[in-house]
Amino acid sequence: MALGKFDDFVAFLVMKADATLAKVKANSIIAQMLSKTGVASTFDKSTDSLEALSDAVKAMRGGVVALQDLLDHHQAMLDLAEYPTVSVVCDGNEQTVYEKTGAEFPFFFAGGFIDWTGANSGAGEDTTVKVYVKLDGTNYRAIHEEIFLAAAVPDPVGTPFPRSADTKPTPEGFYTKRDVKVTVKQAAEGGGWNTLDVRIIDAARGG
Repeated sequence: MALGKFDDFVAFLVMKADATLAKVKANSIIAQMLSKTGVASTFDKSTDSLEALSDAVKAMRGGVVALQDLLDHHQAMLDLAEYPTVSVVCDGNEQTVYEKTGAEFPFFFAGGFIDWTGANSGAGEDTTVKVYVKLDGTNYRAIHEEIFLAAAVPDPVGTPFPRSADTKPTPEGFYTKRDVKVTVKQAAEGGGWNTLDVRIIDAARGG
């Protein structure tokens, strides 16, 4: 492009564009940057300009907010998650079926459910379910303990935990910033070691 023609082109962009942008050729690069139709004359500076879009974003937030602030707020939200079923074969020891450690921010422990219909169900001894929290930040303390009579399949066969009463149909969840774990322990083999399926739900920052 000759220098004179280049100068004319710059002048056209900077000085000679009229208010309706009618001189901008349809489907040119500039027209397609300004309008989704490729026709620059449909561009409305009061709503489509960078300043107008910036003002609209500020108005939605009620003031000036950085994108990083929006990202931080989003990441601070609790994300409800249900973990895959943990299948545990009892062996007489206290076995951990869930544990969340090193929580930097508060999270919600929603509890879970135990399916008692697995192998040898109703043929064993008492089975104890416990929920622990590191109340002092260092040592686990039991905050919930319930014993189920394994001589018969519990009714209902899907049991929520922890719960404030045996008849409560839904888990009794709680918020905490401390480590949490859930254990199960069958007292003795009896007619066989039970197989328990455990499902846990919680909500933490980022999942």
